[in-house]
Amino acid sequence: MSSETSAQCPFTEYNAAVQQGEAARTAGSSVLLTAISSMKTIMGAGILTLSWAFAYSTMWPGVLCTVLMGLMSAHSFWMLGRCSDITGKRSYGGIWAFAFGERLAWVPSLVTFVFCAFSIVSYLIIIGDYLPLSLHGLDLPVVLHRRAAILLVALLILPLNLTDDVSFLGYASILGTIGSLYAASVLVVESVEGRGPPSDMQSWSLSLGMCVTAPAVTFAFNGHFNAPVLYQSLANHSPARWGVVTAIAYGACFLITCASGISGYYMFGSTLLLPGRSNVFTAPALQGKAEVMVAYLATSLSVALGIPFYMQSTRGALLELMQSRGIACGAPGKGTRSLSAVCVLATLCAAMLLTDLGIINAINGAVCACLIMFVFPSMMYLRCVRGLDACQGVFHCGLPIASMAIGLVVGVAGVVTSMLL
Repeated sequence: MSSETSAQCPFTEYNAAVQQGEAARTAGSSVLLTAISSMKTIMGAGILTLSWAFAYSTMWPGVLCTVLMGLMSAHSFWMLGRCSDITGKRSYGGIWAFAFGERLAWVPSLVTFVFCAFSIVSYLIIIGDYLPLSLHGLDLPVVLHRRAAILLVALLILPLNLTDDVSFLGYASILGTIGSLYAASVLVVESVEGRGPPSDMQSWSLSLGMCVTAPAVTFAFNGHFNAPVLYQSLANHSPARWGVVTAIAYGACFLITCASGISGYYMFGSTLLLPGRSNVFTAPALQGKAEVMVAYLATSLSVALGIPFYMQSTRGALLELMQSRGIACGAPGKGTRSLSAVCVLATLCAAMLLTDLGIINAINGAVCACLIMFVFPSMMYLRCVRGLDACQGVFHCGLPIASMAIGLVVGVAGVVTSMLL
């Protein structure tokens, strides 16, 4: 009897594990809630420079570029969910390590570190642009210069940047989404109520400016870091349900992106190419309006609360990079705080020195976003589906290869063109 019971134990444990796994799979967020969470991940500071990007490409080439980059981004977002389904991994780095081994784990860590660090710089630049304008527009007896605003906010959020766990700030992503929606709405309303397009606005003209537009638009669609964990959090997750999530999230983000780019370029035309005008809300015609002041404050607050999340990712990527190279990081608590301090100081100095948000977003989009969004997901997908009979044909092989090629071309051309501006 005891031997019979003993023989049945492994099967009992297996069945319990299966039941637990099935319970974890069925529990989770609905398709709609997961799509909303995906939107919060995708939308960010990139929409503020879309009008500037359209000024380089002109109107309809910019729209077509937005369509292409949006479709490619959505496809790679779906691919990461499919990779998570195959591997069971909940993180971007986990899928990479599964596909290519721990020996090459430093590759995505390096790109992630650079991408997140420059995203923090972009956020600090936005604060330096918006906070002084909002205080001036509200007629407050405070004169705050750009660098002083950046330093003030950096000091206020310093405890958050040094904290290991920032999950209690989850509501900040909701504020970011609301801020993005409000900013896009203000641009659309202002363009409708305005005096019509400027005389220098062009509907169609092909030029090398497309090499700047493509990576800038790509940066506006980034959010692929969280795709695996979002997939695993989806109730009854499957590639088909994940496809619905991707379609809803990217469909909504595409409308917001197009509305922001078209309305800003429609109002200001080539004047967006003037020094210091890549951030559309810094246009003199918008300053002093009450609804724009609200947009300044809302955006400043949302990006300030978003910085600790990027700082956590920056610190984590740097820690993984150092560990993969065999570099000691000290005691866990003290070591992470030291890395945080280094990251805070480096990004603060960069934000003090750099002022052109458009160029930073374009270069970050060309170098890092193209790798994270197009090249790496395609490589991981092709490795994960290799040998699966159900994953053959143009969709499963041709599109990832095309995405990889386009990502590399956009990245190289974007860097070269941006450096020549």
